[in-house]
Amino acid sequence: ISNPLTLDDICEEFYISKSYLHHIFDKQLHISPKKYILSKRLNLAKKAIRSGQKPIEACMHSGFSDYSNFLRIFRKIAGMTPSEYRRSIIR
Repeated sequence: ISNPLTLDDICEEFYISKSYLHHIFDKQLHISPKKYILSKRLNLAKKAIRSGQKPIEACMHSGFSDYSNFLRIFRKIAGMTPSEYRRSIIR
């Protein structure tokens, strides 16, 4: 999850089509593969922040391509910025 990963990579690794990959995720997890990967990366970033890493380090450690993308996704899903999250767990 922390390495660059695309849906094409996954499909190629398991010899399946993108539509079948989406079908499997929808049937088993009720979520798209992209959202699943983002969720896993976000959880990895949160864990890294809780362990003391700075948000920029957590971003790079958890496989996000750039900090602005990480910040946007983190804020959208967690409801706060990575820095706000870090401050909330320190208290």
